[in-house]
Amino acid sequence: MENLPAELNCMIASHFDSATDSASYRLTSKYFARIGAEEHFRYFPFGSGTPSSALSRMQSLTSSPLIKHVKGLDYIQQAPSDEEGAPQVHPTERSRILAQVARGFWAQGARIELLQTQGLSLRVFDGGLDLDGGPFAQACEHVADLMLSFDERGAWRGREGPPGAMGASEKKLRTFLGTLPNLTDLGVSFSKSDVERCPHALRDVVPLEHVWPRLKSLHLWWMDVEGAEIIALLQNHADMLRCIHLSGMTISAAAHGGESKGKQWRKVFDQIAKMKLDHGEVHEKWGFGSEEEKKEMKWVGTREDGRHVVIETDLKKYLVEGGEDEVEEEDEDEDDDE
Repeated sequence: MENLPAELNCMIASHFDSATDSASYRLTSKYFARIGAEEHFRYFPFGSGTPSSALSRMQSLTSSPLIKHVKGLDYIQQAPSDEEGAPQVHPTERSRILAQVARGFWAQGARIELLQTQGLSLRVFDGGLDLDGGPFAQACEHVADLMLSFDERGAWRGREGPPGAMGASEKKLRTFLGTLPNLTDLGVSFSKSDVERCPHALRDVVPLEHVWPRLKSLHLWWMDVEGAEIIALLQNHADMLRCIHLSGMTISAAAHGGESKGKQWRKVFDQIAKMKLDHGEVHEKWGFGSEEEKKEMKWVGTREDGRHVVIETDLKKYLVEGGEDEVEEEDEDEDDDE
């Protein structure tokens, strides 16, 4: 047992099979190979198991002495096909799986420091997670790195505009974020198709007073946001932030008396300039991925005290200095299209 890895990461993947009209869960685990340890853990059986059988396999894991090495927990909900009328795994079932796994880890003394979810519905927070001081919240007590990816296409299918029923879910998500005393790295993402209807990022989902004071890294994808709120974040917490990533964001011109989106984003990046980042450079993203992903820009700079800061965004036209008149023209065209 002396060759055990320093950290293990447990992955719970649920994927929907429209051909058999059933949901199947598989559990895998992997480790971060930091000390060259041999892999004691490989894969749980795939099969076409049920949530109950998946939990049974997980219970055998939580009773293993290896549990103390698990530091990360991934929950991946594979998005269903876009076929109209295709049923989905019910959000309460997904929350039950996630909650019971987390409780099992907590009961065995596992210290979860990384929690990632993909393809969840916000409704997963409506039941079963014991967000207010329950076992799930206790299991997440040590979480420092949290990445939440939501997909609301199923919830919003056939509806016009933002669904009124989402308010309670957003409130519970905010409650959950407020219970994480060690949170330093946060990412929140909605799907690209939801960007015009998703919850407001900083007002409804992760308001400033909850988690920002201790954040070092902030990543927001495909969300609605107000420029003034990002500016307030930068003004109040510039000494803490090391990484800012904004991608696919929308901003409402109507929220600021008709001020164009270009002017609002320009103010955001003017505030970033006030962070006194020396030797900043703009790098176009390269490598694998879609052409859209490659359009993202990375601004790397160093503060006067020597601390390294990275800013990533797909808002290239607002980030790069110059061309402001062209930016405003583009912005007006975009507003006209809307």
